[in-house]
Order: sequence, then C-alpha cells, then structure tokens
Amino acid sequence: EAMGTQLAVCRGHKGPITSCQLTREGKGLLSAAEDKTMIVWDVIHGAIMRILVGHTKPVMECFMLEDEPEPGKEQIIERRSMITGDIRYIVSASEDSTVRVWDLTTGYDVCYVRLQNPLTCMAKSQDNSLIAAGDEKGGVHIFELKQAM
Repeated sequence: EAMGTQLAVCRGHKGPITSCQLTREGKGLLSAAEDKTMIVWDVIHGAIMRILVGHTKPVMECFMLEDEPEPGKEQIIERRSMITGDIRYIVSASEDSTVRVWDLTTGYDVCYVRLQNPLTCMAKSQDNSLIAAGDEKGGVHIFELKQAM
C-alpha cells in the first residue's frame, strides 16, 4: 500500500543526510549531514530557516528539545516561532567527538563536551533531562542535559 503524497523535498546539504527529526506539528524539520552542518527547515515551503555550523567532522545525530505546550501560553505569531514552536535548543553528536548544545535563536553552540572517540549515535530521555551518546569504540556516555541550559 502506498505511503502517501510526497509533500516536499528539502535540499541544501552538500553530503549524505545522517539524521532528521520533524517538529511535533510537522511544520519544521531538523537535518544533519556528513557536510558537518545541521539545517532547520520550513517543511511547508522547503525553505532553509537556519544553518548551524561548528562541527569539524560529520554530524551523526541531532535532535530538537521540544517543550510540551503549556495550556494558556500565548503564542508568538512570527514565522520562525510558527515553524519551530517551543524549540529553543538543539543537541548534536559528531564524528569530531563532541556533543554540542545549540541555541536556536542565535544559531551558536552554548556548550559542548569533547569525548575521546568519534560519536556514532545519540538518544534523549522523554523529559529531555538526559542524553546518551554512543561512540565508535563501544562506549555509551550519559549526561544530564538540564545543567547545560
């Protein structure tokens, strides 16, 4: 059975895509690639909202830290807010052996940790309080995330 209609193709990376994540409402997308960058996309228009640059080797995994919507919270009607919702931070893991936390509003990393081995994957707890990053030598490194923000 068919999956459904293709809605968009987002093009902008200069290498294979290694990770991607849609926002909860499906209006925004975060992608990472072997070109050492991450891109935040407007899915509806296929447009680039922001390019995050700072890793020195391929970005293997990335995700958005999306807050749960608060009842009664006033929504800011602005294109970026409409696309990315309540996302303020992005976390990435790279073959350059770093895990970085990025501030989406500025596009810069706000903190990072350098490990001994290149990273191959990453996961987060449902409440965004912990991350686990796997390395190419078989280690899984677990960090508290709230202290970084």
